[in-house]
Parts: sequence; structure tokens; C-alpha cells
Amino acid sequence: MKSFYSSTKSSATQQGHTLVELLVAISLGSVVLAFLGGVLLVSEMRVSARIQRNLDAKDAANRTIDLIRREANFSSRIDSGDGLGTASPLANCDNTPLTFHQNNSDKPICYKTVAPSQLTHIGVFQGPCVLVRLGYPYRSTGDIDIDPSSRLTSVLLDGVAETGSGIGCSSKGNIGLTAQLASIPYRGNIAVAPPNRIANVRIKMDSEASYTFSVRVPSNLAYDGMDLFRKCNSTTGTCSPLNSPQVHYLPEYAEGQEQEVFTASESKENLFYFIYPFAKYNVTTCTYSNCTVTDGGSSFELTNVDALIFPDKEIRPTR
Repeated sequence: MKSFYSSTKSSATQQGHTLVELLVAISLGSVVLAFLGGVLLVSEMRVSARIQRNLDAKDAANRTIDLIRREANFSSRIDSGDGLGTASPLANCDNTPLTFHQNNSDKPICYKTVAPSQLTHIGVFQGPCVLVRLGYPYRSTGDIDIDPSSRLTSVLLDGVAETGSGIGCSSKGNIGLTAQLASIPYRGNIAVAPPNRIANVRIKMDSEASYTFSVRVPSNLAYDGMDLFRKCNSTTGTCSPLNSPQVHYLPEYAEGQEQEVFTASESKENLFYFIYPFAKYNVTTCTYSNCTVTDGGSSFELTNVDALIFPDKEIRPTR
């Protein structure tokens, strides 16, 4: 009997948990799992939002780069500022690292960074700097509308980096937008300075992201070759090397002159290089012995002409 009693008592102590205990354990486990799930969900949502913001910023930067490259395809040269000299950072292209000139050099299109406070009439921006395009829109024909009333300030990219203290967004030295030109910028009618058509551009964001790309203005291949050794006499227009079988001329006149006459050699091939694209000029009569090219009321009288070479076109007159 003693042995039987001992066995019965041991079995009773080995019974499982009660239903109440199980329900309490399940409830506590559910609370813990819900808490952990909420923490993980919030964390995942924050990561997803950050990834989406980065993708949106990258997409906006890619659209801006695409616009700048397409703008270069319609331009005749790349410059840095336009030299018009005004205090307003939104009035023209002064102090800008990147300027595109079309056939009308007096109506440049520029890209620059400005402070958000200067764009209160457009919207609200986070800054510290905003990349904008200053210029004119394009007509349906593809040419640019140079009506003064149509000049636009277009916001392209927000969150661009700011330069050092005290300089601000509108400085030419802004690290947010820089452009390294391949050659000395063209200024006025200076014969020794060919137009620049290549630039390396860099956009730096405040998020430390950086985008570097190159832009190039289309040009005649013969014109590009000429740029490799161009060194011209600003008086005669003849370009070295003078011992070349070809003779090169720059039909560009000094300020105030309305007519320039170039009499080329009869014993060499005479090439006349023009700084602006073909659409800038009006070629009226053009033969080997007599070729007249006009530019805004001024004219060039050329003789012994073998070729007229523009940045975008080449013409060989009949003899």
C-alpha cells in the first residue's frame, strides 16, 4: 500500500499547465510579437521612404543632365557667364559656370544655382541651393523664342550643395555646379579665341551625391581640326601655320567696322573659318572669285574662296 500511494502522488505533480496559464502565456506572446512586428514595420517603412527619396533625387538629376546635354546640341558655343554685368543674379548669366550660346549670342541660356529665398514667386524649396535654367523657351519649329517677355526661370534641381560660408549659392565658384571648359571662353570679336564647344560638368548635391558628365556642341569636323593649331593674326585674319599648303582666314571684324575685305592667295587653297554657325550669316553671292557674306548689316568681301567653314556646315563655292 505504501508503494501504491507514492506512485499516485508522483503522477499528480507531473500534470500540465492549466488553461488560464496557457491563455496568459499566449496573450503575453502576442503582445511581444505585435510590438516587435510594429518596430520592424516602422523601420522598414523608413528605409523604403529613404530609398524612394534617393531614387526620386537621382531621377531628377538624370532629367537635368539630359536637358543640359540636349541644350548643348542646339548651341553654337559653351561659355562661362555672358559679361552683361548686372547685380541681379536672375537677370542674366553673370557669374554662372555654364552658359550656352545659340545663333544669337546676345540671348544666352545659362544654368546656375540660387538661394531658395530668390524663388519665392515659384515655390518652396529645401535648399541649401537650387539649380535653375535662365533663358528662353523653344518654339514648335525647334528654334528658340528670343522675345524678351518670354524669358523664363525654370527650376531643375533642389537640394544642391552650397559653397563656403559668406559666398552663397550665386557665386561662380559654387561647388554645387561647376564646369571645366576645354578651351578659353570666347569673348567678343577676338580672333585668337576660338569658341569653346566642350565642357565637363559636375553637380554636387547636399546629400554628398555627385554627378559628373560631359557636354559637347556639334561642329564641323574640319572646324574641329582647325582648332588644334589655331593662332590667328587679329589684323589680317590669317591663321598659322603660314607655311601650310592651305591658307586660313577668320572673317571677323573689330568693333565698329561694317565691312572687311579678304583677298586670298591664288596659289593655295584658301579656307575661311567663321566663328558662329551658318544660320548667323547670310551668304548672298558666292563664287571662287567673289563671295559676299553678311552678318547683321555688316559684310565680308572674300576673293579666291575655296571653302567657307562654319562650326556646323561647310560650303565650297563654284569656280
